[in-house]
Order: sequence, then C-alpha cells, then structure tokens
Amino acid sequence: MFIKTHLTKKGSIYLLGGDEVVVSKSGKHTYGVDRFYSSIQNQVIKSLAFLNLSLISVETRKAYPLSTQQIVRDKKKVVSKIKV
Repeated sequence: MFIKTHLTKKGSIYLLGGDEVVVSKSGKHTYGVDRFYSSIQNQVIKSLAFLNLSLISVETRKAYPLSTQQIVRDKKKVVSKIKV
C-alpha cells in the first residue's frame, strides 16, 4: 500500500528489477562467506552474495529498493561410497 500511494504516479510505467550483487570478502568467520562468481573479476571469488529487488520508474529513471536478501548456500554433505 505504501508503494502504491507514495511512490507511484497514475499512468506512469514501472518495472520490477532484480540483481545479484557479489561483494568480495576474506576471512572464515563471516556468516554466508562462500565462493560466488564475480562478473567484474570474471572468476569465482570468496565473497558474500545478495539478491536485490527494486521498483524502477521509467519516467524519472530512479530505482526504489524493495528488498535485499543475502544468498546463503546449504553445505552439501559429502558421502563417500565404498565399493567392496
């Protein structure tokens, strides 16, 4: 309701955009540190990753952030198979 009454104008065009942001990070004790692909460095790096959603006004060329969420991967359990 807030977005509809305070951010939008009747008759204007808006887009919903999403983007993953990768922030390089060193260290072992930061929550969510993993290896993610960085398009800027063109390789997989030790980093944090966030997914951002924004409402974009085509008319004013402004973006209004709606949500930011950290991407955390579940650690897969490595199961070794022993052949007899």
